[in-house]
Amino acid sequence: MENAQQCRAIALLCRQQVSFHPQDSWKWLAQAERWEHLADARLVLNAEAPKSANAKPANPVPANPVGTGTAAA
Repeated sequence: MENAQQCRAIALLCRQQVSFHPQDSWKWLAQAERWEHLADARLVLNAEAPKSANAKPANPVPANPVGTGTAAA
């Protein structure tokens, strides 16, 4: 998924589409708002990430999953 900066760039592109498609301005503005909301959510997730960075995963994935036929180097 996109990071916050990419989400905001997409929101900007949506706002620019309003000038090219004024009859669909409601749609483009709604999309821009959605992408801004996603950007804000990404920032919140990134702010919380350092708190859980030291936590061990509940089920670590093995280096050589069964059935792959390859050995880990």
